[in-house]
Amino acid sequence: MYRRICFLLFICLGISLFFIRCSKQSTDSEKVIITFWTIQLKEHYSDYMNDLISQYEATYPNVKIKWVDIDYKGYEDKLLSTIVSKQDIPDVVNLDYGNGIKYAEKNVLVNLKNEISDEVRNHYIQEVWKKTCTYNDFEFCFPWYLACNVVMYNKGIFKEAGLDPEKPPKNYDELYQCCKQIKEKTGKYGILMAITESESFVNLLDINGVPIINDEKTKALFNTQKGYETLEYFVKGIKEGVFPRETITEEHRKPTEWYMSGKSAMFFTGPQFLKIVKENAPEVYQNTGIGEQLIWGIDKIEVAAMNLCIMNATKHKKEAIDFAAYITNPENQLKFCKIVTILPSTTESLKDDYFVNVENTPEGLARKISAEQLMRGVSVTPILPKRDRLYEQLNTAVQSACLGEKSAKEALDDAAEKWNQILAEK
Repeated sequence: MYRRICFLLFICLGISLFFIRCSKQSTDSEKVIITFWTIQLKEHYSDYMNDLISQYEATYPNVKIKWVDIDYKGYEDKLLSTIVSKQDIPDVVNLDYGNGIKYAEKNVLVNLKNEISDEVRNHYIQEVWKKTCTYNDFEFCFPWYLACNVVMYNKGIFKEAGLDPEKPPKNYDELYQCCKQIKEKTGKYGILMAITESESFVNLLDINGVPIINDEKTKALFNTQKGYETLEYFVKGIKEGVFPRETITEEHRKPTEWYMSGKSAMFFTGPQFLKIVKENAPEVYQNTGIGEQLIWGIDKIEVAAMNLCIMNATKHKKEAIDFAAYITNPENQLKFCKIVTILPSTTESLKDDYFVNVENTPEGLARKISAEQLMRGVSVTPILPKRDRLYEQLNTAVQSACLGEKSAKEALDDAAEKWNQILAEK
């Protein structure tokens, strides 16, 4: 724009400054403005985002991107406020899977099914597209960045317990035996899992193949034989001292602390937490081995997804869709993954040497294993209405069973009944 104005000044010497200002305003007003909302990225990733935006605007000079970054805590309230008031509604929004489903149900998002080509759609891992972007045949978003857990384990404690330090457990049966041997041989716990925090136990039921709720979201389905067995696994483990009692009382921070202090031998988390271990417990980090995420009843990987959605209220649907596809394309996702410890949702990005030929360090191995896991299949947390209240009822039931106050069957039957009452409320 600066060069254009200088050129006008050169050929129109003597024309008033007022006329030049009017020309500039007219040119700017002709641009398509796309408002793009993200969640808490600006503080650490401004350079990356601004570079992407600048490149896009240079390619499409008729488009101006207005990037608005909002703190996680205020994001949903602010978005709801714009929707209700019908003012300042963004064009492209960053939403997690759960909120994406919620807004798709409210019909405030664009259905991409007939808006993009198969060529674009096929850039993404198809299982990810199916599980994190599609709801009742409604394609409500582009997948952006992903996260999934791996098993981090202390090779020193494994050796001390007489376990093979190159063979971490691969499923929950092996985990139980592994933890039992570690406790008997070393006095330490194999792992601390915070199973009553938020959706944790729902996720455990889900990966064990236990149905959670019916399609109409009116009835709990988890009080089945397989559901009882899932809970009994932890009831037995706590009773026998294989798992610590803190399994039903602590939140997600405590397992990190236990692992870094050497109080537990294993830790289930995303590769991003390795940086915390490296900085705060370097000796533990050097002795850390990496294994695949455990499987239980189904051979699928639990994944968390961040997505980009297009608001129905946009006046520039074509440009908004094009921009979201650009942000999430293989090249730009790979660049982002090299800045922050996340996983891409695009197949081509996963084939890059960054995920294939990795350095022989815990971080490198975690990156490689995480990427390989994505191709095995994807599971996401089931979306529940009134989820906080439902989680509270289920977690209370889990605690009562693990404390011996109720049997696993009684606890889950009672929780299911309370779920049905909550789901029946208008």
